[in-house]
Amino acid sequence: MPLTPSFQPLTWMLTCTILVLLMQAGFTCLETGMVRAKNSINVAIKNVVDFCIASIIFWAIGYGLMFGPTALGLFGTSQFLFDGGSNTPLWTFFLFELTFCGTATTIISGAVAERMRFSGYLLTSMVISAAIYPIIGHWIWGGNAEGLHTGWLNQLGFLDFAGATVVHSTAGWVALAAILVIGPRLGRFQAKLPCIQGHNLPLSALGLFLLWVGWMGFNGGSVMHASQNIPLVLVNTILASAAGGLVALAYTWQITKRPDVVSVINGILAGLVAITASAPFMTPAASLFVGGGGGVLCMWTTRWLERWEVDDVIGAIPVHACSGVWGTLALALLGNPEAWGTGYDRLTQLGVQLIGIVACFTWSFGISFLVLQFINQVIPLRVSEEEERLGLNMTEHGASTALLDLLGEMETHRAGGDFSRTVPMEPHTEVGQIAMEYNQVLSRVNTEVQQRQLANKALQENLDEIRLIIDHALDGIIGINPDGIVTTWNPQAESIFGWPKDQIIGLSLTNAIIPPQYRKAHMEGLKRFAATKKGTIVNQRLELTALNREGQEFPVELTIIPIFQGTTYSFYAFVRDLTEQQRTEAALRQETELMHL
Repeated sequence: MPLTPSFQPLTWMLTCTILVLLMQAGFTCLETGMVRAKNSINVAIKNVVDFCIASIIFWAIGYGLMFGPTALGLFGTSQFLFDGGSNTPLWTFFLFELTFCGTATTIISGAVAERMRFSGYLLTSMVISAAIYPIIGHWIWGGNAEGLHTGWLNQLGFLDFAGATVVHSTAGWVALAAILVIGPRLGRFQAKLPCIQGHNLPLSALGLFLLWVGWMGFNGGSVMHASQNIPLVLVNTILASAAGGLVALAYTWQITKRPDVVSVINGILAGLVAITASAPFMTPAASLFVGGGGGVLCMWTTRWLERWEVDDVIGAIPVHACSGVWGTLALALLGNPEAWGTGYDRLTQLGVQLIGIVACFTWSFGISFLVLQFINQVIPLRVSEEEERLGLNMTEHGASTALLDLLGEMETHRAGGDFSRTVPMEPHTEVGQIAMEYNQVLSRVNTEVQQRQLANKALQENLDEIRLIIDHALDGIIGINPDGIVTTWNPQAESIFGWPKDQIIGLSLTNAIIPPQYRKAHMEGLKRFAATKKGTIVNQRLELTALNREGQEFPVELTIIPIFQGTTYSFYAFVRDLTEQQRTEAALRQETELMHL
């Protein structure tokens, strides 16, 4: 129905335009809350800039392609660089439709979040605003400004009241194409990694309410004039969205055994999208089925996409594309045929609706996939792995967050090894609490390090003292490992055996100083001690013979002590040369014998 220049419909349309514009704020909150903090600024600025792009392109060429005089029902041929002159109703209509174009464009940003280059996203926004959305819009809504039916689908009898197909399915299919071109986020479908979650779901819930309010203008304004039909449209919109949310809640609660916030949000949005096609054609009871169907279809599609590893960050495909398809079909299945104005029965109308759905998918997905594939070959649409790990806030915009700053400080500590400096701490914030706990950990680490340094210093002093004792001992001190390899050899041992320390360390004690007649017993004793941790000659004072470096056998006094350190052990032998002692004793015995002759 064309707009009339009376005050009442213009006021209603302008009010609805403002409400639809408010949906941009809703999408911004919704999407920034569902991504990680390191990408939140990037998502927000994409939502801002894509509306700027959509506004200018729709004014320059989009409106003309969508509502200009038709060429075979395929696209408009004039009214580019739109100028409504003194036609106030036409200006109002243009402004209302401009916000619809902005809505279709901004839906894509959330689906490709966290890995698509900002420049690549701007090109994607240009493609949908200039070549995809206006063409689909002409097919279905062409001639609406004048109350005519000029688009080929419009002439066929295809119905889409407020854009379930024109706006939402179109955007969803473009989002699918973009996702397939750029691929999933790093770690999204790796089984051992935790599921990626949004950093601020309360913000997403606020975004939902802003969208809910904006949808009143989206559907209410599509009536195109203030009439008695508007309350029914708004009631059906509310009921369908409520049903979608509750069905999604029940579905996920049954599957996951917990009420999932994101599922409820997307279920409500799916109900809103589904009823958008048929709000004035439904009874309130039928609207519940439309919204509930949208909610459950959204949940099914979400799980199906995850199974096929299609990474849709905010659920744009289940919410907008698939629920838009369901809502478009539900018009023929549940709507009031007398209100359609096409003269078709349900089956015929269903066939027409299917034709429109297929046509929308073919153009939206096909063109966007081909164009984005081409762009990706020239200008990579995806950021590098390192940029994705750091976050697009930093790598794309040079922006930071408190959490990112904290992580940077922690990385500096890790790389430099200097834990004496604490990180900045902002109290009464979640990041501040993390910083406070981290500083307490640093304090504990520094205390432990200082205590360890003191202990190491004391140990070193003890080792130095022990080394001095060993070096100045009057007995030879020899250390060997369980295999009989020499590890310790003090100066007195050098004097007794004639082996310099630097030459005997690492040699087998068996071959160096043990006489041949004792070697077999020595090796068997080492093996027996390894098995039983017991020995027949340990911890005893023995007198036997040994070999010096020249191979001469001489008498020694020997004491062997095993030293255990945890599960390992070693042997220390204390050796005294008895040559002089035995020579003296022999002389004394000889002298005594002579005295008794």
